[in-house]
Amino acid sequence: MNALKIYKSSAGSGKTYTLVNEYLRIVLKQPEDYKHILAITFTNKATEEMKNRIVENLVELGEGKNEKLKTDLQKELPGVKIAERARKVLELILHDYSGFSVCTIDSFFQKVMRALAREIHLPLRFELEMRKDEVIEAITEKLLNDVGKDAELTGWLSELVLRKLDDEKSWSIEGDIRFMADQLFKEKKIDDETLTRDKIKHVMKQLNEFKKTFETTMSRFGEAAVSIIEKNGFSAADFTQKERGVAGYFYKIRNRLDSEKYNPNTHVQKALESAEDWVSKTSPKKKEIMRLVENELMDLLRQTITYRNGEFRRYNGCIEVLKKIYVLGIVNDLQKKLGEYCEEKNTVMISDTPKILNSFISADDAPFIFEKTGNRYKHFLVDEFQDTSDLQWKNLLPLIINSLGSGNFCMVVGDAKQSIYRWRGGNMNLLARDLKNDLEQFGPMITEHTLGTNYRSKRVIVEFNNSFFSKVPEVINHELETGEDSLLHLVYSPELKQEFAEKNNSGGTVDMRFFSDDKEGECEEPLKWKQKSLDKMLEVIHDLFSRNYSLRDIAILVRKNHEGNEVADFLFDHGITKILSPDSLLLSRSPVVQFLVNTFRFLADNNNQVARSEVLYYFSVYLSSEPVQDLHPVFSDIRSLQSKRKKTTSSHTLFDIKNFDDTAFNRILPRDFTNHLLYLGKLPVYELSEQLVRIFGLNHQPDAYIQRFQDLVLEYAAKNNSSLTGFLEWWDESDSVKNCSVTIPENEDAIRIMTVHKSKGLQFPVVIMPFADW
Repeated sequence: MNALKIYKSSAGSGKTYTLVNEYLRIVLKQPEDYKHILAITFTNKATEEMKNRIVENLVELGEGKNEKLKTDLQKELPGVKIAERARKVLELILHDYSGFSVCTIDSFFQKVMRALAREIHLPLRFELEMRKDEVIEAITEKLLNDVGKDAELTGWLSELVLRKLDDEKSWSIEGDIRFMADQLFKEKKIDDETLTRDKIKHVMKQLNEFKKTFETTMSRFGEAAVSIIEKNGFSAADFTQKERGVAGYFYKIRNRLDSEKYNPNTHVQKALESAEDWVSKTSPKKKEIMRLVENELMDLLRQTITYRNGEFRRYNGCIEVLKKIYVLGIVNDLQKKLGEYCEEKNTVMISDTPKILNSFISADDAPFIFEKTGNRYKHFLVDEFQDTSDLQWKNLLPLIINSLGSGNFCMVVGDAKQSIYRWRGGNMNLLARDLKNDLEQFGPMITEHTLGTNYRSKRVIVEFNNSFFSKVPEVINHELETGEDSLLHLVYSPELKQEFAEKNNSGGTVDMRFFSDDKEGECEEPLKWKQKSLDKMLEVIHDLFSRNYSLRDIAILVRKNHEGNEVADFLFDHGITKILSPDSLLLSRSPVVQFLVNTFRFLADNNNQVARSEVLYYFSVYLSSEPVQDLHPVFSDIRSLQSKRKKTTSSHTLFDIKNFDDTAFNRILPRDFTNHLLYLGKLPVYELSEQLVRIFGLNHQPDAYIQRFQDLVLEYAAKNNSSLTGFLEWWDESDSVKNCSVTIPENEDAIRIMTVHKSKGLQFPVVIMPFADW
């Protein structure tokens, strides 16, 4: 048995299939080893999929099905009765499911940390805090509360406000503080010991000096060129492309505009090659301008571009660093506030788990860690290894070294091209280079394998990807000015080109369209490129419907959530309403949840007429069993709305309520509600939610939004008090509420709109990327 197998592959090539087979090979050889295998994945979804596959394959093998898998396993397990062993393994796993160790890397580290709490000096009953945004909000507020009390901090933040105003930006600094607080949760955080406020000021002075030098030098080049042009009686209008051409470029850099103006466009780059490109062929001044270009301007342009190319990256770096460097001065303050928060709440941040373990784990500790976790893991199988971070790998490394040193089996599977979770510290170098270096003492025991066949995609798509990615190193290395031995050449090496499966020899389409903004004056209503792309997307979707594709077959991928919402709104406006988008699944956007929250608001304050109106409006449109005749005039269209059952938002009821009809409220709403307002307002918040669901008949049909809302109410009540006002304050201010969403069944017939990050590992018959401009 090879001690360590490294599988490198691309999308659709059977990474999970391979890992499951290796798992089966181990347990079918020695059934009791199921409790000694740790299979690590990256996401909960991948964990669920892997567990299901293992169990399903064991069931099939036990029933004598899946001949291909049985044949593959029999080659490596000669003499083993596969069906009999499969039934035995299945029985062992089902009777000891907690010992079936397939989990995410985060959950494994959490388990280890809880087991080692005493040794690491953590509270024995600490809570794991996963709501990063809520913690950032809390420590930001704590920091701002110190303004006026801490003289040094107050002075520093005052200077930050003044600097933002000098840069003609908003005086608000809360966003800057939250940005810096967010850095505390990253693995490679800022060294707060060395970056004192005095040192930051010194670095800022150096950065500003270089910025000024670059801008002054570029401005002098521009001034020199403009002076030559105007001294000879010309202007930018006499040169080709006028303001957009090479003469316009000199005028722009003379005026020290924003950094993008220093980028030479294609007209300027062409002008570097030939004096002919400085002036149009029909210009009456062509000869004079050509002479001026050849004698003076051409040499000046080359000097300008040479200087710009040599210093522009450094200049851009200065610009980016200066945007955030001043806020670095509060790192120590934020770190202190974070420590106070965790101590008060008796919590440990989930992002700190790898850091805490890394300070404790060493190669000598591996056996001890096994003992403390209650498992003697012998074999390690790691999926999606390209998304593993440096700290995660350092924590796993002693365990894997111990495993290999004991003659056990380990494997890693990954695809460096799919390393997209960079904000979590994912490091594609680990798979491409570092893994073998860190385990070099086991060199003869390591074998590498390439999974070269794509079983998921059609031939056209596979060949397109091979062609496309073969160009990536060449293009990007040219931009980065790196050599042939760069990481990109390893990641996109020719040996990783995929073959297509025979079953996918025909069919498949790759359709790329390029759009640009219409220019003013060219047409009556100029369109932006995004609008053109959305129109094309709608055309494609209708064409798919005509070819009998269902809604669930279509996935629309975007880069950011707000783009997904833009696509969803566009489709909804054009009659496609069955959509699962980032926003459509948010709890706070659900009309029925808004109704419950507004009912909470009214019960907390009976004088809140807006909340009162919201309650009456929603009940009348969505819940009342009889047509409503005499509501306030603002509800005059209520009967037509009842038949259409359209979605509502709070904007429908922003109206003048000074003449609101109280009798309508008491007559239309259920008596169980209107007759017991005082009683309901005094109930604990979770019990109140139960009563409202019963009173308004919201539980006749299962509703994922109501169930998730009640879960959230229960979570709040368990960690806080049960007061209604406290819950409403938390609901309005908590970032975890804003981002809370429901889970929709996989078989729901609706178009999926999701970000590229959320779609990783999924597959769809049709994928549309309308805004592929990142």
